[in-house]
Amino acid sequence: MQAHTSAELNRLKQVSQDSDVNVSVRHGRWQTAEDDRVCEICTALNGVMFTLDEFESGSFRVDGYDYQLRPPAHPGCRCHTQVQVGYDPEDLPPIEERMERFEAYSV
Repeated sequence: MQAHTSAELNRLKQVSQDSDVNVSVRHGRWQTAEDDRVCEICTALNGVMFTLDEFESGSFRVDGYDYQLRPPAHPGCRCHTQVQVGYDPEDLPPIEERMERFEAYSV
């Protein structure tokens, strides 16, 4: 896991635990740079929401290559995690639906 992503996930968990306000940071949305340099892999993930646990431990496979389920997924990736506040894990579609575009995934 790259240091920036690891630090971001740790920060999000800490905010959720330490806040006097009910922040409930448990999810993030995959966000691309939304320009013509975004690869097909990240385009398919753009806007998909994942739990912080899925970002930490998940992976997926495309064309025989394994990628981490967290930005940056590959060298040159400019994606990031956009915090989503107040969502309940029950509100997310099953991981199978969110990852149906890929050969394989694990969480």
